[in-house]
Amino acid sequence: MLKVSCAHVNLKKLPNGSFSPRKFIKENFLIFFIIIFAASLLSINLGKPFIGHHDWNGAFWGSSIRRYLSYFEITPNPPESRVPLQSLFYTDYTPFLPLVFTFFAAIFGLSEATLRLAPTAFSLLMLFFIYKIGQTLFNKSVGYLAAIFTAVTPMFLYFGKLPDHEPIVTSLVTITFYFYLKATRKNKKTYYLFLLFLALSLLESWPAFFLIPPLMLSSVFLKKEKIKRVITPVIIALFVIISQFSLIIYFKGTQGLINFFSQGLTRINSSSVASETTKFNTLEFINTEAHYAVIYFTRLLIISSFLWLVILVWKIKQRKTSASDWYLVILFSYAFLFILTFQQLAYIHDYKLYHFLPFITLSAASFWYLFLNKLENFLEEQITKKVKYQASKFFIFDFKNTPPKIEYLGGDELKKKHTFEPERRIPRAFTPRKFIIIILIIFLVGTERLAYLSTLLKTSFNMPGYELGNLIKANTSPQDTVLVDSRQFKGFFEVFVGYYSDRKVDYGDISLKEFEKAQPNYKKYKYIILIDERTEDPTLESYLNDIFPSKRFGPYQFFALDNKI
Repeated sequence: MLKVSCAHVNLKKLPNGSFSPRKFIKENFLIFFIIIFAASLLSINLGKPFIGHHDWNGAFWGSSIRRYLSYFEITPNPPESRVPLQSLFYTDYTPFLPLVFTFFAAIFGLSEATLRLAPTAFSLLMLFFIYKIGQTLFNKSVGYLAAIFTAVTPMFLYFGKLPDHEPIVTSLVTITFYFYLKATRKNKKTYYLFLLFLALSLLESWPAFFLIPPLMLSSVFLKKEKIKRVITPVIIALFVIISQFSLIIYFKGTQGLINFFSQGLTRINSSSVASETTKFNTLEFINTEAHYAVIYFTRLLIISSFLWLVILVWKIKQRKTSASDWYLVILFSYAFLFILTFQQLAYIHDYKLYHFLPFITLSAASFWYLFLNKLENFLEEQITKKVKYQASKFFIFDFKNTPPKIEYLGGDELKKKHTFEPERRIPRAFTPRKFIIIILIIFLVGTERLAYLSTLLKTSFNMPGYELGNLIKANTSPQDTVLVDSRQFKGFFEVFVGYYSDRKVDYGDISLKEFEKAQPNYKKYKYIILIDERTEDPTLESYLNDIFPSKRFGPYQFFALDNKI
C-alpha cells in the first residue's frame, strides 16, 4: 500500500483575530517586491495597438465590451443604437470574462491598455498565490523562487497581459487551489473561499472544469474528506454547465446548443470535423507542444520540472512520497487533462500551455531547493573530511592496537574512540554559494528567450486591420456603413477593422459586371473601399474612378458612392 507522508505540508488554520496590514506587509515584503518587479515588466507595451501576436483576442473582446458598455448605458448612445441583450451572449464560453473587462472599462474607459490591465491584475494576483502555495506545500524559499521563475518566463511576460481567458482563469484556478490546501474541517471560512473561487473559475472558462477530478481524488485519498465535501465541487460544476446550456437555448435555441457541441468537437480534434489545415497526428501534436513549452517556459525550467517528475516517480517506487508532492500533481493534472482533451485548440494556440505555468514554476523551484540542499550537504561533507584530515595532525595514533589509542597533543587525555568524528554541521538555509547559484539560475531563465520575447513584443502583422479601421472611423459618421471589396482581407483583419472603426463594415468580392447590374443596391454604403492587390476585378477600379470621387490613403482607395462626379 502506498504510504504518504505529510511532513512538508503546512495546512494550518488561517490566523484568527484582527488583520494587521503592517504585519502582513512586513511578512510578505519580498513577494511584494517581486510583484512590483513583475508589474513593471508587464507594463511594457500595455497600450500598444492590437496588431501583434494573438492580439485578435484583444480586438474581439474590445468590440464585445463596447456592446456591454452600450447595453448598460455606461457610454452615451442614442436609444436606437443600443444593442439587445441577446447580442451580449457569447455561447462558446461561460460569461464571467466579459463582465471583468466591462468592469475595468467602466472605470478606466475602453482602450488597449484597459483591456490588458484586467489580465495583468489577475496575473500579479496569481504570482502572489504561487508564492503562497510554495510556502504552504514546502517553505518560503520555494515560494519565492517559484514566484521569481514565473515573473521572468516569456509565457508570463507576453501572455500574462493577453485580453483572453488564459491569464484570468489560470489565476482563479491558482487561488482556488491555495484555499483548497488551507481549507480544513474546522476552518469553514477558508472552505467557503475555496468554493467561491472555484465557482468563479468555472464561470470564467472551461479549463477550470478539469480541476474537479484531481480535487475529488485528493479529497478522498489525501484529506479523507466526507462525501458531502467531495461532491460539492461537482454540484457547483453541474450547476454552471446547466446554467450555460439553458442560456444558450434561451438566446440561440436548440440549434445554438447543437452548434456549441459541434464547435467543441472541432476543438477536441475529432477527425470527422477537423479541417485539412488543422489535422495532425499524435507525434505532430507532441512535437508542437514540446516546442511551445521550450520556447515559452525555457529549457532550464522544463528540464527542472521534468526532473522533479522523475524524482516523484522514484519516490512512488520507494514509497517515500509526501502529501506535498501529490498536492502539486493536482496543478499538473488539470492542465494536462485540458490540453489532452482540447488538442486542436492547443495545437493552433500556443498560449493554451499557460495553464502549466503554476505547476512548472513550483516544481522547478522545489527541484532546485532540493538540489541546492543536497549540494550544500555534499560540500559540508567534503569540508568535514578536510577538517577530519587536518585534525588528525594534532593527534597521535597508535596503529598497533585496534581500536587505536588516541592522545591529544595539548596534554589533556581524551576518551578513547574507535574513530574521530567531529560534530556534523547543519547546512544553513541561506549561504553565499546558494545565493550565487540562484542568481545564476534566474539570470539564465530570464535571458534564454529574451530575443524571442523582444520579437513577440514588436510583432505588427495585424497592422493593415488597424490602419483601415482608423481610416474608416476618421472618414465616416457612426451611422454610416462601408463596403470593403475583399473577402480575403476580411478573413485576416475583420476583427481589427471592426474594433478600430466602430462602424458597420461589409465585405465582398465585387466584379464590374455585378456592380453595374446591382448598382442601386450599393447606395446604402457611404464608401466602397478597394485595396491594392486584393481586388478581384481590376477593371472595377477604372470604372469607379470615372464615376465617383475618391480618396487614397496608401493602398486603400475610398470611393464615395453617395456623390457622383
